[in-house]
Amino acid sequence: MTNLLAILFGLLTSFAFEPVALWPFALIGFSGLFWLLNKNNLTQRLLSAYLFGLIFLLTVQHWTSTYVGSIPWLILGFMQATFFILPALFFKRNHRYNQIVFALSVVLVELALRTIPFTGFGWSRVGFTQIDSPIASLYPLGGVALVTFYIALLSGSRTTISFVFLALMPPLASLIPPTV
Repeated sequence: MTNLLAILFGLLTSFAFEPVALWPFALIGFSGLFWLLNKNNLTQRLLSAYLFGLIFLLTVQHWTSTYVGSIPWLILGFMQATFFILPALFFKRNHRYNQIVFALSVVLVELALRTIPFTGFGWSRVGFTQIDSPIASLYPLGGVALVTFYIALLSGSRTTISFVFLALMPPLASLIPPTV
């Protein structure tokens, strides 16, 4: 059941990208991944994170099969999905810093995805999905990496106080003059 949920959450995250392009799916998918990582042992965390990444990447990068064929697309997807085990490695079940560890490791995954095996291969960066969302006010302050960090941080909220505090950040960020 856990593996099916990982696949479902990876698929839901891909819905934040075109052709569906509904930004809340990034939060839903990453919240599901955080929940799976928080409730399982290391072996199951590694498998869940890999399956999440595999389905997410194969769905988001499916268009590349049009240009390079199905075999290279599948090889790239299976290889790049290994980067998604990073959050699972750094995670400790029910640890108090999991929210921050998760957010930092997701940004690290995106850094690896856009540089290995080719530089400039950042088409699956979750931060790109938030252009039309309330989170967009964070782009001028820290770019796509900050937006991805924020999505992962918000997805890892386990308390109401943490969620409310994080939910107030984009409106407050919009008050900062764009020249800063």
